[in-house]
Amino acid sequence: DRAGTMWVGTSRGVFQSDGQRFFRPAWLDALTNITVNWITRDRDGAMWLSTAQHGAIRAQHGQVEIHRASHGGLASDGVNQVFRDSQDALWFATDAGVSRFDGTNWTTLSRRHGLPGNDVHEIAESPAGEMWFTTDGGVARYRRPVRTPFSPALFRRTATGRERLASAPAGPGS
Repeated sequence: DRAGTMWVGTSRGVFQSDGQRFFRPAWLDALTNITVNWITRDRDGAMWLSTAQHGAIRAQHGQVEIHRASHGGLASDGVNQVFRDSQDALWFATDAGVSRFDGTNWTTLSRRHGLPGNDVHEIAESPAGEMWFTTDGGVARYRRPVRTPFSPALFRRTATGRERLASAPAGPGS
């Protein structure tokens, strides 16, 4: 991490190294006997633990938040990776698809939505903002929907009803 601490996820939880030995910090004692697949450091310094059967765990300043499928949002408690994208959304690679949390809403993509497999192993983002997922069935690219600016249809009332107005005049030089 930023402080130079090495963290290791194992089948017995997460451990920290001081350069001489590995140990579990006391504030993580509650997280024993869980398999940690991946550790992600978030922009705010929080540590996300992707676990095999216990969902995604966010730990920061001695506080632990557990995000489970039963709480709503996550496709499954089998989380392989947590990834924050360039638009600040969190993506969770699970064994039942990939779940996305934008701070308000949850969305899940799975084989039903076009992924080649439901077991999503890893997530990456291209410089163009496309999301890439490796799955048990192959690699998938997800392009975010492009939103077009609102362009209202303008009408004016006439004696016989209404008439559609022409689009806005073109700017100079067109």
